[in-house]
Amino acid sequence: LHIPEESIAWDYYASEEVRKNIVEMIGMSDALWGVNRRIRDLYLQYGAKKWIENKVPVSYHQISQKKTGGPIKILYAGSVDHTIMIQEIITPVVTKLLETYGDRVMFTFIGADPGIKPSKSVQYIPFISPYEKYRAFVDESGFDIGLAPGRESPFYACKYYNKFVDYTSIGAVGVYTDTDPYTQIVVNKENGVLCKNTTEDWCRAVSMLIDDEPLRHSCARRARELLKDAFSPAAVADSMELQCKALVTYHAPR
Repeated sequence: LHIPEESIAWDYYASEEVRKNIVEMIGMSDALWGVNRRIRDLYLQYGAKKWIENKVPVSYHQISQKKTGGPIKILYAGSVDHTIMIQEIITPVVTKLLETYGDRVMFTFIGADPGIKPSKSVQYIPFISPYEKYRAFVDESGFDIGLAPGRESPFYACKYYNKFVDYTSIGAVGVYTDTDPYTQIVVNKENGVLCKNTTEDWCRAVSMLIDDEPLRHSCARRARELLKDAFSPAAVADSMELQCKALVTYHAPR
């Protein structure tokens, strides 16, 4: 449902045969298992008997001490599928912030191309593979702020807030579009910053984190505490067991 036409997967999911097969598979299932309750609201009606909801577990690790001095490092990491959205929402914001802050900030884009000429303040990396190499790069780069725009649409509302998890796990504070799924986990100015999808509001939100170092640190700390407490493999496993005892107790017939 609701796959946007700008998605490279639109043709596939718009196929009548594919849509029919997905509905049939849900109808054959004992449980529908997902990470966003909006999926439950939309898809449980197709016949699955039970809904199971979980967070994606994250193994907690200590963040390397960030170097003092130098520019504020700002990251966007996301698939090429988001290029249109990035160029519409984020590129004008970067242009205005560079006019204001100059070399006090540095933007890195991984995946989606912002369409901005590379410079000492703007870095574009099309792809980093394998994942371990990507993870080492973002872990070691010392990013301060992560950008997480989303569309205010039914499709994006059903996604997972994985950018909250990813940015938090590398010690960055996220700026998120003030809509689902981010409003399911982000509390404004406590564990991240929420903003409307206007150039002015995005500039205001990012500028606030650039200028207010104590706010950056407090949001990062609270987000990390939440990740450590609620997203650990043990916490996720306990939640799964409460929702579906059979995951632990079921044994196949001899």
